[in-house]
Amino acid sequence: MKNEDVLKEQLESIKKNIQTFLEREFDVSLGGFEVNALIVEVSKYLEPYYYNKGVFDSAAILSKQIDSIAEVIVSLEK
Repeated sequence: MKNEDVLKEQLESIKKNIQTFLEREFDVSLGGFEVNALIVEVSKYLEPYYYNKGVFDSAAILSKQIDSIAEVIVSLEK
């Protein structure tokens, strides 16, 4: 299975989940086109947040690894 096929399946699952949520919680019924537009619009606001969080988390992990390497180097000094 290709990566794009997996992404399409995930997007379809997300669409169904959003449709179900909106119908259950707000008695709002949206078609596939409307749900897709909603996903695109909400993503504009969420993507920068998650991107920045990923960058910050990666930087924190790298910082810890660099500290560990520095400790090993110090322990090797004579």
